[in-house]
Amino acid sequence: MDKFIDAALKTSVEVGGLLIGKLEGDKARVRELIVGKNIRESPVRFELDAQTFSRAIEAMHADEDIIGIIHSHPSSAYPSQIDMENMRLWPVIWVILDTSRQEYRAWHFTREIKIVSE
Repeated sequence: MDKFIDAALKTSVEVGGLLIGKLEGDKARVRELIVGKNIRESPVRFELDAQTFSRAIEAMHADEDIIGIIHSHPSSAYPSQIDMENMRLWPVIWVILDTSRQEYRAWHFTREIKIVSE
């Protein structure tokens, strides 16, 4: 997570990435976070480049998948209207980093879910 926060704080555009791991009952275990390139170069929207997905697929173990998407906001770790639309298209865990406060929250659709570090 530190690598993602550092990347997000060094730019004025939204930063996105993919979470690699596996779902175990009601828990999601993230093994790796792949930081991607925002091809929109926008401070309020992100779209990951194809290379990010290729790197994620190469990084996955046989029993893993892309279980989440992470991206930064200049403020507020709450989903925007666009985020909510995309959450319906990609029904995975979404983590949003508020770069102004350096805090993050996890979401599944519009329901906030708890993040626990082990």
